[in-house]
Amino acid sequence: MLGFRRVLTAFPVSSALILGGSVAASAAGNPGRTPNPSGGPLDINCGGIPAVASITFNKEFAKTYTLADGTVKVMIEGRQLVTVTGNGKVLSFNSSGPCAIYFRPDGSVTVVVEGHTFYIAPTLDGIWLYKGKVVADGVTGLITSHDGHVTDICALLS
Repeated sequence: MLGFRRVLTAFPVSSALILGGSVAASAAGNPGRTPNPSGGPLDINCGGIPAVASITFNKEFAKTYTLADGTVKVMIEGRQLVTVTGNGKVLSFNSSGPCAIYFRPDGSVTVVVEGHTFYIAPTLDGIWLYKGKVVADGVTGLITSHDGHVTDICALLS
């Protein structure tokens, strides 16, 4: 997985666990804030068109809080840019916007993203850019609700 805060895929919980884990380097001047790690490129099948999504710029930071009910909240903020290549095209997208990941005591995980959300289907066969609020199940990686505009990135590659 790319490790995007705004990229939701089949493995969102493992990404969130990476975010919630300890990172040696702290962001200067803001104790408890750690750099959000990036992963490598991810191959996606866009209706028979092979595509590759990559992070091209990542200045995101995560901060972890424990809420009164025992829920662990990972808040991710900063700037991130993504590039998708396929079918001879190179497309670049802003995937910045705040993200909150909630690990609840009952084992459920909810991801709430606002701004620009770069979403890769859990089956790795589709890519969309959401502008607005997106809520996803952090266990399945599936979007449970959204508002705003949606762009089908695979359609742009065809």
